Amino acid sequence: MIKKEKPMKNEKEKPMKNEKVKQKQRITALSDGLELNCMESKLIEVADPYIMYIENNLKEKQKVILFGDAVFGYEKNFGSDEGVKIKTNGRSYGHLLKQSGYNPFKIAKWRFHSDKTVNFQQEMVCFGVDANGREVMNKLDLSVLRDAYQSQLDIIDVTYPKFINHNVYFQLTLEPRSEMIISVYPTKIYNILEEENAIHKTVPRLSGGTLNLNPAPVIIRPVQSVKSKDKTATKKVAVKKAVKKAATKQGATPINQWES
Repeated sequence: MIKKEKPMKNEKEKPMKNEKVKQKQRITALSDGLELNCMESKLIEVADPYIMYIENNLKEKQKVILFGDAVFGYEKNFGSDEGVKIKTNGRSYGHLLKQSGYNPFKIAKWRFHSDKTVNFQQEMVCFGVDANGREVMNKLDLSVLRDAYQSQLDIIDVTYPKFINHNVYFQLTLEPRSEMIISVYPTKIYNILEEENAIHKTVPRLSGGTLNLNPAPVIIRPVQSVKSKDKTATKKVAVKKAVKKAATKQGATPINQWES
């Protein structure tokens, strides 16, 4: 028989395996935290800050409450003392308070600005409450959070991630006849009607340092005794041998024929 010769494959027809791979062009504009991905043609929006202008014109210190719509939404002056006035860069503080409930958001960075630096010598307390009475409290010392490389004396930039909804509010004290401007930069804005659709944003570059809460969490795993594992394995082997022995007496063929 005459063997048919296989036709020679033309090497030129072969797809070029070693073609030059186009490098992914990625342009990152570091200023203001704006990131542009040219390969995916996606523009990540810069977070629009919520700015709160807080004012105390009285001669006494005044307590300031921020957010917490479920707790202070129907209280007088939204929980703050009577001498406190809060304005925002939007329509009103009441609008921002209600929106924080219907559109919860995650804060990544904070900026505190005050005409009196004594306002920074205090602890801002964060509360988380629910309808069952549970309460969680965290204290943030603003003077400790100041970045060592920050030259502005009247500004403190802080990286403190926090999720804001109906049940979360902040409490601080405002010195007599002083003002404070608090800007929060949300990186995620949610819609309670569409939980899966969240608006993702990036934060502009600020001078604040990073605050790591519980940077090395301890994972506790349940310890199982070796004896319990050995007993379970012994029972499985005994049951398997009993089934095989019964099948052999009845003249049946074992399911696993390669086993002895």
